[in-house]
Order: sequence, then C-alpha cells, then structure tokens
Amino acid sequence: MSSQGPQSDSLVPVTDTVHPAAETTSTLAAFVDISRKANRERLLRPEEIALLSSTDLDQMLALARNPLGADLPNCFIKVDSTELAVGYLQFYVRQVSYKPVDLLADMLKMVEPYPALRPRVSVIVEEIKHHINHGTNRVWLRYAGQTCESTPEDRDKADSKQRGSFITNFLHHTGKQMDIFVLEDVKVSMDARTYRAKEDWQAVERAMVSCLWPLSLNSARGGFKHIPEDALFSPPLPLPAPDVDRPSMMLGIEQRIAHHVDDMVAEWTKRTGQTMHPQSIETVKTAMAPQNTYGGVVIAVRFSKDVTQEEFLGHKGVDYHGPLAGPGPSLSVAMQVRSHGSQLPLSRPEIQKILGPMVDLWSVSVIHNEVLVAILFLWRAYQVWQTKQREGSGGAYTAPDYVL
Repeated sequence: MSSQGPQSDSLVPVTDTVHPAAETTSTLAAFVDISRKANRERLLRPEEIALLSSTDLDQMLALARNPLGADLPNCFIKVDSTELAVGYLQFYVRQVSYKPVDLLADMLKMVEPYPALRPRVSVIVEEIKHHINHGTNRVWLRYAGQTCESTPEDRDKADSKQRGSFITNFLHHTGKQMDIFVLEDVKVSMDARTYRAKEDWQAVERAMVSCLWPLSLNSARGGFKHIPEDALFSPPLPLPAPDVDRPSMMLGIEQRIAHHVDDMVAEWTKRTGQTMHPQSIETVKTAMAPQNTYGGVVIAVRFSKDVTQEEFLGHKGVDYHGPLAGPGPSLSVAMQVRSHGSQLPLSRPEIQKILGPMVDLWSVSVIHNEVLVAILFLWRAYQVWQTKQREGSGGAYTAPDYVL
C-alpha cells in the first residue's frame, strides 16, 4: 500500500460495534451470530453451532470480551516447526506480546508510511489507550486463520516477505516475530480444495476471527464464503414448472454444443500446446447443455470467460457449479439460486436446471469484439424452432419462430 494513498480525513474510520455485546452473551455461537447479523450475513446453522461446541472454542468468548488484554484460551497450544505437518486442516492464532505503550508507538508509526491503514489502526489505538488508562501490563496483537496445504509457520514466514495486507505491513514495519498456537485436538486430513465445500469448518475460522476483529491483524472479518442474509434479497421469483418431455430437437442442440467444445479444445491445444483434462471437457459440455425447457424453448443462456486453471487440469468438483468452487462463483450461484426461491446445497444438475446452461468461452481471446462474435456464433446452437400456422395472402403457411 503506497504512501501516496488517500489521507485519513477522506477515510471512514473502523468502529467496533460488536465486541461490547460479548459482555451480555453466554456462548460463542450467540456472539458469532451477533457479529454475523451486524455484517448482514446468514446466521449459524445447527451443525455449525455443534462443531463450535465440540472444538472447545467457547473458551474464546473471553477473547471476544477483551481481544487485546485476555490470555489465549488453553484450547490453543504453542507449537514449533517440528510439530507442524502439511496436508491437515489446522486452525491457529499467531500473536505478539507488547507493553501497551510500545504497541501504541508502533501503531502510530505504522500509519506514517501506510496512511490508508489509519481507519483500521485508529480503533486499535483507542483500545490501547483504554488499557494504558487502566494500568494493563501486557497486551497481545493477534491474527487468526487456518491452513491446509502449508503449516502455520510457513504462512508466517511467507507473510514476513510480502506487502499489502494489514499483517504483512505490520511485520515489515515492526520486524516482529509472532508465536504460533494451534487449536488442540483439531487435525483433520484435508486439502485446500476440499475445505471450500466445508462450510461447517469455515464457521470455526470465522468464529475465531470474529472474536478478534477489528482489534487484530486480520484484514477482514474472515471466512471463506460470505453468504448474505435473506433480508438483503428481493422476494424470490420461482420459476414456472418446466416441460415434462424434452423437445426432440434438444438432442441436436447438445450435439452441436459438443462439437463446438471439441473445436475449442483443439484450437486451444493448437495455440498453446496445452491439453485440457477429459473430465473438464465433459464438465464444460454438461454445463452448456440445457437441462430444462419451458413451453418448448430454452429461456436463458449464460456466457462466461474463462475456465479456471484448476478446472482445466481436471480437479474433481472444481467448476463454477461444483461444491469446490471458489468464493466468487459460490456467492454468485447462491444468490441466483436464492432469487428463484431455492437454497443451497443443491447438486450440480439441480443448480443447472434452475440457472440454465452456461457457455464457457475460454479459448476465445479477451478482445471484446471476438467474444461478441463467439456469442453470436453460438446463438444459433441454442435456437429452438417452433412451427405455427399463419395466415398469409396465399393462404395458410408454416413459419418458424425461435427463442433463445
């Protein structure tokens, strides 16, 4: 973040409106729901509440009441590099200890090269002053997170070499080393892609971050998938009942789509020398194929560009409608499905029946005119013709109507 950024007077300060509520809540789940409600996000599901209780994270309610001054709960244990392993889901807290006056000095100095951080720093500064006035001897600045395909120590080392986030700027500015604590008895064999589909485990990470933010080094409130609360949506508009029988011409549409995908694959291989995984080719074809018709026609077609590298290589479930999709596609699909009166989780075919076919133009260049030409070319593939008897000057004749 450059020192040429906006000055503090033009930025809205961060305010901590959630943590005071921790004083009147008796469980971590209740506090997390208060935080989620303040952020206009969906509340915890029963299975997520059960998982929070099973991990002993209720002890973190003490941190929610005093993020800077409370000791880390004993459900977290300090570890060194010999105790950390890759390939397991691990929740961790990194922390650095300070005398309040020293942390105050570092925070004030930090905004000099990074003025755009002032809104985040200001709320921490006010809390530090509170601790100074009350004679607190020791405070901790913390960062909460999770990792699967690296260790918490690896993440710490990587952050010390980077810039741009709150924690990386802090580490660069202060040169501090952080102690690492992991959530005890939680070591689940899992890779990063599988984690994308585990909203119950994501709720654990988000609960940890909620207990600390904004009085922490986390850049945001945390979590992988942010699903808005229902009140933010317009009233659902359910789809009409689809046709019971698929029109006979649908087979022709699917054949033309398959030929087009094969042509794209061949063009991509010719241009780049890369070969798309067969599983990914079939996923793209399936996404392009209409699942439902209404009154004999396909009523909506979506176009996108382009397929992710992970999907291109054939990682199972990593596609726009799959359970391992990233946060952007997951949110988009969730909002579109919600707009038609349904809720996730749904299977991929169920999602595609609601949202319609999706055409991926990954082999087309990013030049807008070429994308437009590709869409116009594919327009023909989705034309469904209906014949109607019309009256003309020469009597009755058959004329086609088509609808995309």
